[in-house]
Amino acid sequence: AFVNKMDRTGANFANALDDMRKKLRAYAYPVYLPIGAEDNFAGVIDVVNQKAIVWGPGDVGEDQGLKYDVTEIPADLQESAATALQELIDAVSNKDDAIAELVLEEKPVPPLVLKAAIRRLTCKLELVPVLCGSAFKKKGVQPLVDAVIDYLPCPLDIPPARGHVPGTEDEAVVDSSDKNKFCSLAFKLWTDPYAGKLVFFRVYSGQLKKGDTIYNPRTRKRERVSRLMVIQGGERKDVEQAYAGDIAALVGLRNITTG
Repeated sequence: AFVNKMDRTGANFANALDDMRKKLRAYAYPVYLPIGAEDNFAGVIDVVNQKAIVWGPGDVGEDQGLKYDVTEIPADLQESAATALQELIDAVSNKDDAIAELVLEEKPVPPLVLKAAIRRLTCKLELVPVLCGSAFKKKGVQPLVDAVIDYLPCPLDIPPARGHVPGTEDEAVVDSSDKNKFCSLAFKLWTDPYAGKLVFFRVYSGQLKKGDTIYNPRTRKRERVSRLMVIQGGERKDVEQAYAGDIAALVGLRNITTG
């Protein structure tokens, strides 16, 4: 979970965390704490590594929030950071045997071991790691992206997608692998002022290269792939190939619909 708009008037991380626990009944524990709030929001505390990530006054415009420093935790916040770490370890140990064993033996819990346990519980929907920041000012976004890698499941961690063989009622199991046959799902259509009609798709298995021919079971037509793109914010990047797990965009296809 990401508590956004920490720079706005009335921002209160503790209240948001309390609402998650009471109203949503989530087993939620912070892995990052805010440094300040509202106009004084300056950064976040990495609870697991016990470090502070601080953004200065920063640049304006597109470069705002891109520069930050990893420092020691300010003296006035060290106690709350240590308390949050202990609460996080206790919460994880209640549900993970590896951490529970370290706690019972009164051994220290290394950050990498704790991260691995948080990931196991997150993948099983037994724990909600909570972060905070200001997306508009790009403060806290970098730790959020890192947390996606650290804690959320990759395609290999979840059960394979299932569908039907076109024209039959036979079930097809789509394992996420670059070596399997190409299979993807088109989930969004968008008109770009420069590239034209874009079809966003997610690759479930196999690979797709420029020049390949793809089959659409809905329209029962085949089309040739002439251009592949990856959209990153406002940047459009042409790529030669898309792999299992990738999200990319096709340019120039005619017979694709969603819904």
